[in-house]
Amino acid sequence: MKSNLTKIDVSLKERKKAIHNVSKIKSKFDILLHNLYTIVDKKIINENVYRYRIALKDECEIFKVHFPSQPIMPGSCILDMAKELIEDFLNQEMTLREANNVRFHSPISPETNSVIDFYFEKEELPVNEVNGIEEQIVDDLYRIFLVLRKKDTLQDEGILAEIHLVLTEKNH
Repeated sequence: MKSNLTKIDVSLKERKKAIHNVSKIKSKFDILLHNLYTIVDKKIINENVYRYRIALKDECEIFKVHFPSQPIMPGSCILDMAKELIEDFLNQEMTLREANNVRFHSPISPETNSVIDFYFEKEELPVNEVNGIEEQIVDDLYRIFLVLRKKDTLQDEGILAEIHLVLTEKNH
């Protein structure tokens, strides 16, 4: 039976315990791929937009501790998954420098959203003008707008989360 998650109904003590337990479990994994989720499909929409369809693994230990009565995806796991998917797409190890304008519209649960779509849109890099000549500020900087949606929803429908990410190539 699927629960209808509209709000998280757990005490502050349970939240703190869950965060601690998630950290312990995540430290066991090198990556979340194949532990928390699998890639079902990937698609290039256009030169700046791409989509990864992922399936959550409801048997993952993370869902058993966050939260047992209402399993939901921890925000830190969403960021780690986004980084892993971007690295897969770019075929390059990345460092996450910023995650801002984070908006969670609905809890993500393997019970209600077992398959979700990650839409990545590359944003234009800021340009620095020096002596009338425009140049990119940092060559290895990537600005990504991430939207998580329920499977097969478009535009403003089924949005689960929106996040702006700033990444750089690792070792730069």
